[in-house]
Amino acid sequence: YGSTLVVTGQHAEAVAPLKKAIDLEPLYAAPHAALGVALERTGDKAAATAAYERFLALASRRDPQRNAVTQRLGALRAAR
Repeated sequence: YGSTLVVTGQHAEAVAPLKKAIDLEPLYAAPHAALGVALERTGDKAAATAAYERFLALASRRDPQRNAVTQRLGALRAAR
């Protein structure tokens, strides 16, 4: 549900369901990436950075989102 909210541009509304998904299954990487997007779009760049870093720590090397998350994380770090 949270990922759908992110895709539809409802970033603030997506944060709570994504955090709930992470609480239920903390080792599943995908919600961390979606949470990173939601947090970044709501202006919480520090929390977005942490979510992206957690995604990269959990995701397979072959995960299709890995490249995009790595780029977003680089952009956030460069903007500091």
